[in-house]
Amino acid sequence: MSAPLYFIDEYIGKILAREKLALSEEEKALYAKRLSILLEEKLGIELMEKLSDAQLGVFEKLFSNTQTSGEEWKTFWNDSIPNFSDFVNERLESFSGRLHEVLKK
Repeated sequence: MSAPLYFIDEYIGKILAREKLALSEEEKALYAKRLSILLEEKLGIELMEKLSDAQLGVFEKLFSNTQTSGEEWKTFWNDSIPNFSDFVNERLESFSGRLHEVLKK
């Protein structure tokens, strides 16, 4: 099953690579997991608040289906949230900027 926010792990990987941190593979994996969880919680809350009751029902069906693909999630989000890509990109850029500031310290 693909996660509802299937794109987050890849995005976090790109951020960590861009920051060129001196981390072991084990440390990268640990940070990637923690950052993915943090971002998924934050973004997930914002997205869930935008869904109608009917859309929440569809979300629950997709979430409970172990065969739901990333493509199905992509279709769901794009059909359910107006300007989904723009909304997510703004949140990801904001998260990335804040993370960059924290890592500079």
